[in-house]
Amino acid sequence: MTIPKWIAAAVELLELQPDDHILEIGCGNGAAAVLVCERLAGGHLVALDRSEKQIRLARERLRPYLQAGKVSLRVTALESASLDDAKFDKIFAINVNCFWLRYEQPLAVVMRLLKPDGMFFVFYEHPAAAKMIEMAPVLRTNLVESSFTIRQEVTTGPVYCLVSSPQSEEGE
Repeated sequence: MTIPKWIAAAVELLELQPDDHILEIGCGNGAAAVLVCERLAGGHLVALDRSEKQIRLARERLRPYLQAGKVSLRVTALESASLDDAKFDKIFAINVNCFWLRYEQPLAVVMRLLKPDGMFFVFYEHPAAAKMIEMAPVLRTNLVESSFTIRQEVTTGPVYCLVSSPQSEEGE
């Protein structure tokens, strides 16, 4: 199965380290998860999706990584995921709309799951200019209102990305 170029571009922006602990929100059929797992040595990926069908497809695609213990798949919404005391170096979501629509609870969960120096990446397939004008400022505002600091915004190429991290105690 081919992986779209824009998903590969998104995974490149994660700047993954071999021992990173990663959470993917809305993993779909596992396209991005394959690329993440290829880059992990001692690290681990937890991939969530609400759709049982998508997790089934991801399970097939990720079979060798599941057997190697590099990835865990769960059918669940972010807000109801039981991740115990897990903390992640990086959390990412591709084309997940809750962060610019009904954002309070999902962003509170992301904040709780990130390590203090962790990074949160929100990716969208580069939308039309009109949609970008509407979406980008709302997404930035939602992140800031949820105590994230915007670290980088990528608006060129095949992907739109906002990179953020928890605000430091100094309030940056």
